[in-house]
Amino acid sequence: MADIVPNKTKDTEKKSTPDLISSSRGKFAAERRRKFKFWATIWSIILVALFVGVVFLLRIEKIRIHNVTVSETKIIDPVMVREHVNAHIGGMYAWVIPKNSVFLLPLSAIHAGIEHNFPYAKTVAVRRVGLESIAVDITERKGVYLWCTDHTNSECYFMGNDGYVFSPAPYFSGDVYTRFYGERTTNTNNTGNYQSVEKMNNITDLFDLLNKRNLVPVSFEQDLGQATVTVKKNDHNLTILLVPNFVATDVDHTVGTLLTNTDFTNSIEKLASIDLRFGNKIFYTYKGNKTETPVTVTEPVDTTTVTPATVKTQN
Repeated sequence: MADIVPNKTKDTEKKSTPDLISSSRGKFAAERRRKFKFWATIWSIILVALFVGVVFLLRIEKIRIHNVTVSETKIIDPVMVREHVNAHIGGMYAWVIPKNSVFLLPLSAIHAGIEHNFPYAKTVAVRRVGLESIAVDITERKGVYLWCTDHTNSECYFMGNDGYVFSPAPYFSGDVYTRFYGERTTNTNNTGNYQSVEKMNNITDLFDLLNKRNLVPVSFEQDLGQATVTVKKNDHNLTILLVPNFVATDVDHTVGTLLTNTDFTNSIEKLASIDLRFGNKIFYTYKGNKTETPVTVTEPVDTTTVTPATVKTQN
């Protein structure tokens, strides 16, 4: 009887199929890793080459800033401005990239730094000129008034006609500058706005109107309760008390009405104060007399209706 030999072909095929799949996957993964390493190497070489090329480009002398020009100034030292600019563009980034490359200029930082470090600068413009120069154009502030920390006038600062306090001022005797007192709306390192631009325009408008009446503003002070203007006429001071939100034209009209009255005109140098804080009722005092005398002003204001009461001067 012949021996029966089992058929192993199907079993062998069944066992070899998973091995083939596993082997195929292994070869595919290996091929993918090889390609990844290849392209990673290529891109690394490209990036390094690009970096070297960019650094080489940025280091070209003909496209690096070597000159800084500053517009003509009377107070601000151009040398100090140039030193400030050079401090921003001197040195290197990452030890190899020059900060003064024309493509890397920190113009905004230079602009902000000049405004911060040079309070006399009202406007600043920083621009690139060609490939090797920077131009700095500065308009200087003008000290029109003084803002003082208190009435001793020991610490005062220059203030522009826009109300911006910007720089310490030397001591001035007399009334060379109109002095402002009181808190400011902003305060940073002794610089900032005394009042908003709108309110400051109203104050300067009042000054202009008073000057036309030969009342020269000497000082101005404003707090939460009132505004106080001191004016000078013929070397005599007169204090005018106002509401905080006064309107310049209204004040001028009322003052003009009072001063055109014969009794006031003849005794203007004896007046100590005029109080305009109470609508159409005006109070005034004479020098040496602390008693306030009311005057009623009807609307519309008519100079013939303004009759000041007689006040006896205290001995």
